Formats: sequence, C-alpha cells, structure tokens
Amino acid sequence: MKWLLLFLALPVFAAEPPTVVSLAPSITEIVYAVGAQSQLQGVTNWCKYPEGAKQKPKVGGHIDPSLERIVAISPDLVIIEKANADIVAKLQELHVNLLIVEHRNVAGIMESILLIGDACGKPSQELYDSLQKRLDAVQNKVIAESVPAMVIVGRTFSNGEIIEPFAASGGTFLGELLALAGGVDATGEDAIKYPMLSRESLLRLQPEVVFDLAPEFAGKISELEKAWESFPKTRAVIIVDDAPLIPGPRFVETVELFARELHPEIDW
Repeated sequence: MKWLLLFLALPVFAAEPPTVVSLAPSITEIVYAVGAQSQLQGVTNWCKYPEGAKQKPKVGGHIDPSLERIVAISPDLVIIEKANADIVAKLQELHVNLLIVEHRNVAGIMESILLIGDACGKPSQELYDSLQKRLDAVQNKVIAESVPAMVIVGRTFSNGEIIEPFAASGGTFLGELLALAGGVDATGEDAIKYPMLSRESLLRLQPEVVFDLAPEFAGKISELEKAWESFPKTRAVIIVDDAPLIPGPRFVETVELFARELHPEIDW
C-alpha cells in the first residue's frame, strides 16, 4: 500500500518546485537520483552521498533530528522513513507536510523512487525502469545453483582475529540482495535477523563466500583479509564502501557486486 502525502496545500507546488528536507541517507540519495537536489534544503548529519549532500544544511541526526532547524528552514515537504515513528508524530503535531516512505526491502525502495519523484515534480519512471532493467539482467544470468554465502555487518576484532561476527540473515534487506544475486543465506536463520555467530559456527557453516561490510576498515583492509584466512573454506570479500548499508537506489550496484563475486564463471 502506498504511503499518502500529508499535504495541506498541494496547488502551491504547481507554481514552483517544492523545497525539501530529507531525514535519511537513503532518501537523500533518491532525491539526488531523481534530479531534485537543487530543491533539497536540509539533510541529516549522516547524509554523505552524493558528494554534494555533504554541503547541504544539516538538521541533526537520523533518529533525532532538530525540529527547530527543520521548522526554521520552512520546507514545503519533509520526507521521512516510517520507522522513525517518534519524529513522524512530532512533525505531524507541527503540521509539517510529510511524505512517509518505507525502505525495508527492494519493493519499498522502488516505490519510493516513484513517490519522491512525483512529490518533487521530477517524474522518475525512467529511473525506476533503468534500475529494474539492471536487476532483471542479473536475475537472467544467475540461473545456476545458488552459492552458500553470508553478509557480515559487524564483528569484534581482537588480536588479529574475528570474534563474534554479526550476519544479516535471509529476512533482512541485505539477505534479499544476496538472494537476488544468486546466493543462499548460509546462516539458516529465519527468526533472528542479525544473529551473532561464534568462530565455531562459522567453521561449521562453511559459507563459500562472505561479504564483510566493514567501512571502518578503509585503509587497513589487509588486516581483515588476513583474519579471514583462518577460515580456509571461505573466500572473504571485504567491502569498505558504505553503499550496501544504505537502502537506497544504489542497491542495484550491491546486487551486481554480489553477483559478480558469487558467480565469477559468468561473463559479466
């Protein structure tokens, strides 16, 4: 079900493009992707992509933005994730025009592209279609048997060893991307979204490929690569770009990256 625009004065937007505040990095990336960046008048402290987002006025954190700063900007529209329910309620009390989106999965991201494009006066069907075409291209190629794999989203790193890594299971956004890329979740977890694994369980599960999302290891990847060598039956792919961690339009790049690593036998 599509989320409703809580506008009080839609006709005003017809005169000129609406000014916008984004309250999530994924939303900011979509605003840029649909070509509405000039309308973006406020972003969170965590909105760092594309590069131009770093220069936009900041309204505080993702979970705890400053209502005072948002009101001072006086935007025509604030775009926010449904998960940020407390801030949604507070902005509604202030009678701020809201667009509420949900990015728990690929379908939600794709729907948001159309909703945000329409709200900003930037029709985005072409962008939607191009992303779907790239996704379909991967799906059409990864028809071979799925590869047992795992996405690691955190870990304790001590004395050169990986201790208590956290994996994203099949019930998560990252688990969905792994499946779209032709991988199968090696954790086997259904009820727990981010299970903490022991070294012993990792050795027992023996995923063929592990995608270790570790932006904090930028500049020192070799340390993590060496630690993964102690799991001889697993090939580790260290990713320091934070794109996979942001459920925005770059999700297709993550699917393509996963697919290339999972299926090197395919001519990409």
